[in-house]
Amino acid sequence: MRERTCVVLAGGLGLRLREITGGVLPKVLASVNGEPFLAHKLRSLAVMGVTKAVLLIGELGEQVEEFAEQHTIKGLSVSCIRDGSVLLGTGGAIARALPMLPDHFWVTYGDSLMTTDLLAAEQRRAELYFDAVVTVYRNRNELQQSNMVVEGHHVVRYSKTERDASFEWIDLGLLNFSASAFHSVPNNQTTDLVDVLSPLITKRYVLAWPESERFWDIGTPQALRATEEWLRHRR
Repeated sequence: MRERTCVVLAGGLGLRLREITGGVLPKVLASVNGEPFLAHKLRSLAVMGVTKAVLLIGELGEQVEEFAEQHTIKGLSVSCIRDGSVLLGTGGAIARALPMLPDHFWVTYGDSLMTTDLLAAEQRRAELYFDAVVTVYRNRNELQQSNMVVEGHHVVRYSKTERDASFEWIDLGLLNFSASAFHSVPNNQTTDLVDVLSPLITKRYVLAWPESERFWDIGTPQALRATEEWLRHRR
């Protein structure tokens, strides 16, 4: 089997989900259809061909470590890396984890579910000599505020804060990087993932990999309930 590593950003406490977690449970362990959401997430990665999941965990991370130790998924190894005393943001946390990562790896958000053909995306990236891949969904502000401009194969703009009528696409939640993309991240300096992507986008080095299906998440109680319903129908 082809080895494939995916970093799972699983450090969020989930302040908007406190009515469910009570502030004493990491967001990724919130119950979804009777199981911690992380169980659904890890199964989805295994189905897509991921063989190694590296969970980046933060506050209450010992609960995530315990879950990872007690639950096994065939074909998928799971390890955890805790935030240090200084929170480094998504980009900084990945940079700190580089010694455990291969030259190319995927990144995904621990609080959402999505799917794509990872092998096809990897092959297209190699054929077209892109440095990174971002899976995208043509959102048109339907699920939430769109944050990307896509032209052909390229992501040409990406912002979490700007509002622009030209933003029709949204980051689906699966990204592929070369480890070298994180080499310029300053040590012990908080860095967001968008700060890693921005220079690559400016150079037109980021492949837009479109998907026709939306993502499902547990960011709010309403979103969690919608995700539960979607999962029930899938069964």
